[in-house]
Amino acid sequence: MTNRNLLRELGWVVVLKLVLIMLLWSAFVRDARVTVDDAAMAERARAEAVKTTLPREGTDDGH
Repeated sequence: MTNRNLLRELGWVVVLKLVLIMLLWSAFVRDARVTVDDAAMAERARAEAVKTTLPREGTDDGH
């Protein structure tokens, strides 16, 4: 197989994979919706920020 044929074949494989990924996305992901409670998300973000800034147990400097 020559380089030109190999490139053409690999190109078609890539195009086919992209088409299949788009079909799978449109079939299973496109219409998926997630509702987010703003207050709960803000509280969680604050809790994570505090957790990462507090010193660890058993250390003096937090490291």
